Amino acid sequence: HIVLPIAPDLASDEERGRAIGTVMTGLLLGVLLARTFSGWVSRIHFGAAAGWRTVFVVAAVINLSFVPMLRRTMPALPPKHKLSYGEAMRSLWTLWSSQRLLRESAAMGALIFASFSCFWTTLAFFLGTRYGLGAGAAGTFGVVGAAGAVVAPLAGRMADRHGPRYVLSWALVTLAASFIWLWAQDRLHMPMAAHVGAMVVGVIVLDMGAQMSQIANQTRIFGLDASARSRLNTVYMTVYFSGAAVGSALVTFAWVHWQWNGVCMLALGLLSIAAIVHATGKKGPCTVDHILVEEERVLEV
Repeated sequence: HIVLPIAPDLASDEERGRAIGTVMTGLLLGVLLARTFSGWVSRIHFGAAAGWRTVFVVAAVINLSFVPMLRRTMPALPPKHKLSYGEAMRSLWTLWSSQRLLRESAAMGALIFASFSCFWTTLAFFLGTRYGLGAGAAGTFGVVGAAGAVVAPLAGRMADRHGPRYVLSWALVTLAASFIWLWAQDRLHMPMAAHVGAMVVGVIVLDMGAQMSQIANQTRIFGLDASARSRLNTVYMTVYFSGAAVGSALVTFAWVHWQWNGVCMLALGLLSIAAIVHATGKKGPCTVDHILVEEERVLEV
């Protein structure tokens, strides 16, 4: 999330969504494939580092290995504003209070990520209860979800062509459809292989919807102020991950009391609130995309 705000600076305003989609492809592949990798690495024992501790040891080594590569490959971009740490932190509140679209995007992102977390938090519980499968099998679904990452560049181009609100509308429909499908497949009497195959389809659609929403939201906020993109992203991602934490906490309660029915009902409820925020949100010109369209229209006249 330090790299992500740099992407719009390296592309023209007309291709901002596409640039964000390209970077998000890598980020989302990392998030999803890490589930698979960590699920199986946790089964390896390296001396004192056993089980889940192994994952953190391996992650630390991998992160350190990136340091020399980053120094060689990342562009040297001077800061747009020379702010002290205290000034930068105070400016976050100013951005939040003054930018309605930032608040709307952050709220939608938090609600969507909360619903997304409902599935991934309880997937291991579900597979263990239904089929006796462990963390490794649950992590393997990350490979399946990674197939949905191909939608990221497409979502970026859609945002450039039709606007982020258009992409968000499709994202909400896609996410709702995925949870309806995941809920319905559990209620059908099918062999285990058919159930798992149906879940694979649901996971791909779920990740496609989540990625579309994330790219659309970040395309919107990065168009608000080119000189404050990192700080805008800080505000957005703080609220975004807070939503994931709340979603994970709520879905644990839902699982204990209502099992998979509770998980899907909670996720669809969160998406319904996100849809209300979207429907009542700002619809007028709000980003550089719209300004460029209006300028081109004037020039044509």
